[in-house]
Amino acid sequence: MKVAVFVVALLALSVAGKKHHVVPDKLNMCPICISLMTDAQNELIQIAANGGVVGGCSALCGMLKNSLEADACGLVCDYVGITAFSDALNYIDPDPVFTCMLIDVCAKTNDASAELHEMKLDPVTGPVGTHFDLTVEWNTTSPLATGMLEVAINGGQISGLGSSQMVYGQAEGLYKAKFSFDTKPTNDNAWADGTYAVTFALCEGSCGSTHAYSYTVLENTLGFILNSTQGADVFDYHLYL
Repeated sequence: MKVAVFVVALLALSVAGKKHHVVPDKLNMCPICISLMTDAQNELIQIAANGGVVGGCSALCGMLKNSLEADACGLVCDYVGITAFSDALNYIDPDPVFTCMLIDVCAKTNDASAELHEMKLDPVTGPVGTHFDLTVEWNTTSPLATGMLEVAINGGQISGLGSSQMVYGQAEGLYKAKFSFDTKPTNDNAWADGTYAVTFALCEGSCGSTHAYSYTVLENTLGFILNSTQGADVFDYHLYL
């Protein structure tokens, strides 16, 4: 999924309901682990494959080129132990979120559930360059442990355009998310007249992952139409949680 054109801002959370969280003592370490694996998992796999685990966590993490990643690696590796840490790096098709679940740094559940209340796009048609606002409301009926919000846009020559936001310990209750995007053509995004689809997904684990504890909790798609070549707003994207 292409994400470079997106500016993402986590601004607000609207929740009504129980304040139940899943394994809150793990939530502070979980984002560190996911960030580490997102940025450095492939490098860690290569280091481990070349015998980098022999000297333990300090030796393995000390081989990372980025000092901040090395520090984060040390925190996570020391927390779970070198055996669990290195074993997790041996899985095929590495997924940062699943890896951190596997070593029990990120909480996980097989029982997350949610119901869609409303998904609305305004407007539903306009010229190229139109600013669109998407609003999604849902009720989380069984808490998410470590999950993800994802928005994707497809149609015409636009494919896999979108972005995602991690969700940690989402309690039962009502949630509302607001998104906005403009459709000005750029070198990366050839917006043109046609029909497009915008998909919202709420997932436990990584959206689209085939690993354990990774599944779609809620998903819905709306269509919109671009019907002329007028308009010249700057493409932007905002996520309100």
